[in-house]
Amino acid sequence: MRSLRSVLIAGATGANAGVVNGTFHPTGEIYNGHPLLRKEGDGSKWLRYMTSNKWMVSPTSDKDANNTSGWAFPVEANISDPTDAKSWEVFADGSFAV
Repeated sequence: MRSLRSVLIAGATGANAGVVNGTFHPTGEIYNGHPLLRKEGDGSKWLRYMTSNKWMVSPTSDKDANNTSGWAFPVEANISDPTDAKSWEVFADGSFAV
């Protein structure tokens, strides 16, 4: 596993754009075998690798529960670096959409 640098997510629109868009910095912790990242300016938002083999932007409660809930994830599964994602699905209006 290569170490991650900060990850910028930009371009999300809709009700959760403010939650998803931003810079996520590595915390130095390993979570499900991958680096755990925390959102700059909002320590309650995380970019984490889920047990379903996808990255997810989630609140602290979902991170702590290690579930598969959150606001956004890359369309591609099994990528070791979230910057390799081609597009992200973002939760809005009751469902995920690209």
